[in-house]
Amino acid sequence: MREEFLSRIASVRRRQHWSLLQRAMIRGLLISSLAGILLGGWRLFTHEPITTPQMALILLLGPALSLLLAFARLLAGDGTKSAASAIDRQFGLKDRILTALEFLRGDDSGTLQSLQIEDATDHLRRADPKRVVSLVPAREFYYGLGACCLAVGLLVIPLPTQEPLAASPVVLPHIEQISRVMAEDLDELDQLAQEEKEVEFQELVEELREQTRELEQPGVDEHEALAKLSEMEASIATLQSEHNVAAVDAALASLGDAMSAAPALAEVADALKKGDHDKAAESLESLEQAKLSRKEAKAVADRMMKVAKRMSDNDMGQTSSAVRTMCEGMCDNDGTNKRMCQGARMLAKRCRSQSRRKRIGFCLQCQLARLSECKGNCNKNSYVRLHMPKKSTRSSQSFAMSSSGNVDGEKTNLLSQRQREEITGIQGEGPSSVETSSAPETRQQAGRGFREVYGKYRKLSETVLESEPIPLGHRQTIRRYFELIRPDRQDLDAMAPPAP
Repeated sequence: MREEFLSRIASVRRRQHWSLLQRAMIRGLLISSLAGILLGGWRLFTHEPITTPQMALILLLGPALSLLLAFARLLAGDGTKSAASAIDRQFGLKDRILTALEFLRGDDSGTLQSLQIEDATDHLRRADPKRVVSLVPAREFYYGLGACCLAVGLLVIPLPTQEPLAASPVVLPHIEQISRVMAEDLDELDQLAQEEKEVEFQELVEELREQTRELEQPGVDEHEALAKLSEMEASIATLQSEHNVAAVDAALASLGDAMSAAPALAEVADALKKGDHDKAAESLESLEQAKLSRKEAKAVADRMMKVAKRMSDNDMGQTSSAVRTMCEGMCDNDGTNKRMCQGARMLAKRCRSQSRRKRIGFCLQCQLARLSECKGNCNKNSYVRLHMPKKSTRSSQSFAMSSSGNVDGEKTNLLSQRQREEITGIQGEGPSSVETSSAPETRQQAGRGFREVYGKYRKLSETVLESEPIPLGHRQTIRRYFELIRPDRQDLDAMAPPAP
């Protein structure tokens, strides 16, 4: 009977212990969660980082302290008496269980005490320990769990990254100077573009001006400046390749050579050969008064047609068309020179255009030289600027962790004693020897040289004789002259150096 009574009370006592520990843990969790929420709000407001051990300490300290206090309370209290009182209150037994427990602990064991203990045991058999102490989590547990999740979220949520305050970008002094020089040059090019009225040239000037404005933007470093200058050079080179001024100059000079056979076109021919295209245009516009004989017109027209064909092959269609029109007018027999004057005016227009493009090409070439100079100035002293001492605004974790590299001290100045040696004497004094040698190979080489020169000028003479309208008697005289000056074996042996 005694053991059954105590075992029934012990089951209720154990449930009371678990309930006490559960309530203690919930209270500690609520306290820690509130502290975590406050600390998380302070962290978000001040942007101060909190480590993982600190977060774990804050969230676990409250439940741990509450459980320790609960264990201390369990050790200090009378759990059996408390369980008996709880059974009496739950089932309204009016302290029957508590009285029976006192009888069991007492020394008296009379009939009345035995009946009382038996009656209390009978009531304990019908008492359910779950109704006395319920272990179902209360609402406070869910409140604590939600507060704990909120605290963890506030403590774990990443802080907004604060970008370091960067220094305001500035324009480097040497790049600013380059931009100023480029702006001055572009003003001159713009003025020339307005005078010449070349659409492509005006578009190029606007493109260069836009790139110069980008060069003046703050924060542009040496690499970006070099890239912009290279883009400018590429734009200028593209326009130069499209104009092809040198090829047109050579073609017009060849046209001048072809026109030089006619005295009436001598002024135009001289201007074209000298590259004075403005003067050539004026002379071409005044060709209405020119009188050409039929023989001269045919000879000049044939040579000009050859030049026109070469122009057409080199993508100079407009100039070639003007020359062809002029040649066709020369070959007409109407005596009005109308088509020749029409072709001359067309050719004069092309000459004026070429003169403008030559001036533009010269300015563009000067601009390319200036761009190369600016690129050199951009690269100048870059190594010095790179190693210039300046204060760093970044934190470093490698401070004082390596040597400076200058462990041997300063280098010895080898020129400190200034030991110099002066060489005396006059150039050419003293013994000397001269050796001159000659061999058959030397004579053969000299002979080959003479023959090559003779062959070169013989070909030139044949070309002149075939292309120039020279009388037959003069041609024979020229051929005889070249036959007389042709070196023979005796002349080669006489001009060879003597054998030693």
